Amino acid sequence: MPDQLAAENLSSINQDALLIIGQFDRTDMISAADMMAREIPRASLHRIADTAHLPSLESPDGVSLLIEEFLEIEHWGAVLLYA
Repeated sequence: MPDQLAAENLSSINQDALLIIGQFDRTDMISAADMMAREIPRASLHRIADTAHLPSLESPDGVSLLIEEFLEIEHWGAVLLYA
């Protein structure tokens, strides 16, 4: 899980946030990503199918497409998080 102090402040993030995690990542990482998605008001969580802890290496096209779509909306000051 994220650092307790950091976790307490996630709700104060007022930027769009793209969260990307692999479908088969470790349970603790999936729990952390789920918690961040709940706590960050403008978060968008995407699970990449058939990948584990390194979706950007295991599915580079899928991750690139998500990032491109996220940035096309002109998210100036957006937060991009890899769980």
